Amino acid sequence: MADYIDDNELDELNEAYEQKLREQKHRGKKAKAPDGKAPSEGERTKQPVKKSEPSDKSAKERPAKKEPSPKAEKAETAEKPSAVKHESKAEAEQENASQADGEKKEKNRNIPHIVSIIICGTVFFSAALMLLILPRPTESELEHRRLTEFPTFSWEDYWSGKYNEQISEYYNDTIPYRDDFKRLGAAFRSLFGINLQGNSVVGPVEQIKPDESEPEVTTASTKPIVIVTPAPKDENSSAPESTGSSSANTESTPAPESTTPKPQDAPAPEFTTPSDPDAQVLMSEASNIVYRSGGELYAGTLYNGNRENAEYFAATVSALKNAVNANVYYMPILTQNTFVTPTQLNGGTYTEKEDATYLSNLISKDVKVVDIFDALAKHANEDIYFKRDTHWQQLGAYYAAAEFAKSAGVEYAPLNGYTEKQRDSIGSIYTFTQFEGLEGAYETFTYYIPPNEFTVDYYDADYQYLFTYPLMPENDYSANGFYSLYMVADDYIKHITTDVKNGKKLVVLKDDYLSAAVPCLTSSFEEIFVIDVRHCNFNVADFINEQGATDVLFGLTISNSLGEVGSYLDYLQN
Repeated sequence: MADYIDDNELDELNEAYEQKLREQKHRGKKAKAPDGKAPSEGERTKQPVKKSEPSDKSAKERPAKKEPSPKAEKAETAEKPSAVKHESKAEAEQENASQADGEKKEKNRNIPHIVSIIICGTVFFSAALMLLILPRPTESELEHRRLTEFPTFSWEDYWSGKYNEQISEYYNDTIPYRDDFKRLGAAFRSLFGINLQGNSVVGPVEQIKPDESEPEVTTASTKPIVIVTPAPKDENSSAPESTGSSSANTESTPAPESTTPKPQDAPAPEFTTPSDPDAQVLMSEASNIVYRSGGELYAGTLYNGNRENAEYFAATVSALKNAVNANVYYMPILTQNTFVTPTQLNGGTYTEKEDATYLSNLISKDVKVVDIFDALAKHANEDIYFKRDTHWQQLGAYYAAAEFAKSAGVEYAPLNGYTEKQRDSIGSIYTFTQFEGLEGAYETFTYYIPPNEFTVDYYDADYQYLFTYPLMPENDYSANGFYSLYMVADDYIKHITTDVKNGKKLVVLKDDYLSAAVPCLTSSFEEIFVIDVRHCNFNVADFINEQGATDVLFGLTISNSLGEVGSYLDYLQN
């Protein structure tokens, strides 16, 4: 006798099966047998069963469908494939593993940043600590000057902000081991370039022309400089010191080959502009240059004047004349660019001499221009400039000072009255650049001790008295800082009192070039005030009037006159 399935159980089974189909369809899977074959006989019995309706009941009397019983829900749950659970768990584990791996990579990626921050912080902290505790220098041997001093506190400077500016300047100017760092930087720069016959070459290589003969370098030129420019027109023939060829003055006829400098009234030889198309550039760094010409090694600074500043500078000098009760003189100082450097190496629009003339013509006629070109051209064959330093020898400065003394109408001591001394020196270009080709390239530094007596008081930039000291302290001499022999350092203001009793008081406004000329004026003025325009904190026009100065000499190189240094004079008048 077959089992009978009532309507309620049949509905529950059909409902559970339909629910299962919906879930499988939702997952996108087909219901198959494990082996992929058609359902077996037993499985087919699970298909929806067509209900057999008893004859004693009609369709209308069928009971309404009931909600699945707990028994059916349990059966449904039991029939869900276990693979679904396994698959969900594997996906979750894989997602967790990927997330953990990503977090680990992110941490590893941050490690270099953290290390960099620690290293940079340590370096900056150490540098700041060193700047605070290490001793600060007071002088710069490389720059031949005293460094900025710590300012004196005052409430006026504090509220105006000047005190803080002075402190900032002090810390910037007195970095510990300042000169050592500069030398290190120069040594690093010297690594650039190529090596040519023992010399490092930096700059345009096309300028280098090998010397096939390789002449031995000596103090005497083995290859004369070619002259291409005719002598400029001047009034040398009508100068008072050459009134006639029959002059019997024994001081005017020294032997041309003598090492003794020629007197200032020697007849002027014909001057021609130096030129050497075969000059070999060995190093070019900024405006500094090292070159070989005529078998001799030279080093200097190329001319870089800016004519656009000429009118401003000329107006400033003219304004100074209007503000003081004294004779004002302007000396446009010419450097080795005019008398030594071959014209082929100076590539500017105008030459130093051309800009000197242009600038002189702009200045007020009330200012007396001291043109030193003719005075130096007479002695162009003498050692009036260094070969490997940016300055002139004191011999050239003496000739320029003598020209000024003539213009001012005062006497000056003849050169043979000075005590001549000589020392070895190494030029400033080597000090600045540490170029190996200049190492050991010493030359003779000749200086002259004035014949008269004088004392020198030193003051700071505010004209506060500091000490009394010699004008040319030979005990402070050093071979690589030799130019500071003149007046110790530029940032001191000097008051020189001489044994000359003529009532003449001179104020010298200068850059470092004119330092060598000041000792040559001690026989011409009773008092001399020396002020470097870069190191002064007061109104110079008021100072000149307060001191009762009779004469003012303003002397700068043409580059400085047309550059930043020239603008300082305007500041000093206001």
